[in-house]
Amino acid sequence: MKKAHDSKLTDCLEWLTERRKRLTSPVVGETAKMRPTTKMAEKKVEYILCAKFKGNTAIRYGAAIEETSKFKYQIYQQEHRCPGLK
Repeated sequence: MKKAHDSKLTDCLEWLTERRKRLTSPVVGETAKMRPTTKMAEKKVEYILCAKFKGNTAIRYGAAIEETSKFKYQIYQQEHRCPGLK
């Protein structure tokens, strides 16, 4: 039997897989700002297009506490909701 967490993880992995296939704006900006004289420009472009980012301590920490953080934020929103706003 699949848990809700498992499906969210699958969705997350699917999202990450799809995102790796795309050139995001930070990547485009980084390559566009390179000068023709930049040393290692070819290596940098190869790294951007072929890199396999596996996460870091901050990413793993954020993923571990994401559900708790969402829950706490929802409680915060309810407690600090301004009158008249829905």
